[in-house]
Amino acid sequence: MSVVRRSSDALLDSYGPALFAVACVLIHDPMRAEKLVGQTILASDDGFLRRPKVDSCVVARRLAAQVYRRYFCADPHASGSITVLATDDSPYGALHWDLRALTDDHRAALALCKFGGHTYRQAAVVLDLPASHVAELLCEALRQLNPEGREPSIEMHEEARDELS
Repeated sequence: MSVVRRSSDALLDSYGPALFAVACVLIHDPMRAEKLVGQTILASDDGFLRRPKVDSCVVARRLAAQVYRRYFCADPHASGSITVLATDDSPYGALHWDLRALTDDHRAALALCKFGGHTYRQAAVVLDLPASHVAELLCEALRQLNPEGREPSIEMHEEARDELS
């Protein structure tokens, strides 16, 4: 087994589930999400990730950003080709349809901030948007996904205020 293969396997073991969540929010297709994560992991062996003192949160954020870039930047028309595989009677069917209703920017903010470990400011750099706009996108996405129509928690509003001040 090559060094790159072992390194990729270790990255997949450590970060695969979180990256899969990011990819599923972006793509809505578990098979394509799995392929995207695998391709991202294999392409990410750039030396930075193998440094011994790199914080695991930094690695997770960097990989999540690479998943985003690989999906949206590699094929600007990718979002138009989304296929929802979950059926309405599956446990995830309704959630997949709700995610599909979100815009690309809403899904990207949700994926990076809630599943990719990014703060609003870090996601703003990846998305090339102001941090306040990323915070608004995330709150709007969460409101749309909230089945009871409750407002996002006070803690979320305080977190957004603290990050943006």
